[in-house]
Amino acid sequence: MAARSKKKLIGMPQIVLSEQKVQAIWEEITTAIVLIQEQRVCRGLSFQELYDKGNQLVTAQRIKFMYSSLTDVIKEHMLIVHHTLKNVSPDGLLVAVLEAYTDHTLAMQRIRDLLLMMDSKRDSTRQSVIDLGFRIFVENVLETAPLPQRILDGMLNLVDDARGGETVNSTVLRSVTSMLLAVGSAVGHDHAAVYVIIRTRGRSPYPLSVFCRVSVSDVAASL
Repeated sequence: MAARSKKKLIGMPQIVLSEQKVQAIWEEITTAIVLIQEQRVCRGLSFQELYDKGNQLVTAQRIKFMYSSLTDVIKEHMLIVHHTLKNVSPDGLLVAVLEAYTDHTLAMQRIRDLLLMMDSKRDSTRQSVIDLGFRIFVENVLETAPLPQRILDGMLNLVDDARGGETVNSTVLRSVTSMLLAVGSAVGHDHAAVYVIIRTRGRSPYPLSVFCRVSVSDVAASL
């Protein structure tokens, strides 16, 4: 494993940074990441300056520290997202979840761009930054009570309303299913629970992340 790591960093000038310097650099990067997550303007250091500072940590062989610290930062924000979503009314929950997912996806793309060298030099045991973001979103938002059952109830209620002749926003159901497909694929689940639940109007004991691998067109056809 050690030999493989050296091979990945071949041709890169290695530098030595004190622990104090490492912490100071990461604190600046963390501030930028939090602003990205909160969709606020990052003032002060430019993207290029932050990118270069991240590369300094990579060339100083601090990838493991960066990856672990990034995981903690993302988790902290997802706890805030979960707290916000669990207080949303039932009628607005599915739309709010979709908005949170879209915001998180865009934020993770920007974070990946900021830490591109870390992402490309990570060892094979670690997920990509994008997949890491998906996994943390699933574990700390979609799979954390009370959201799994509330999201499922919202989807099933839309199906019931449509079957009862009411006009519903079927786009929301398709979009939620697409979201579950995306995150389910990223975290490695392989079940078709969404399709089964929608077709049978059943209740599922499975965590929400198993609702994947189902054709969105099949879901639409079941309405």
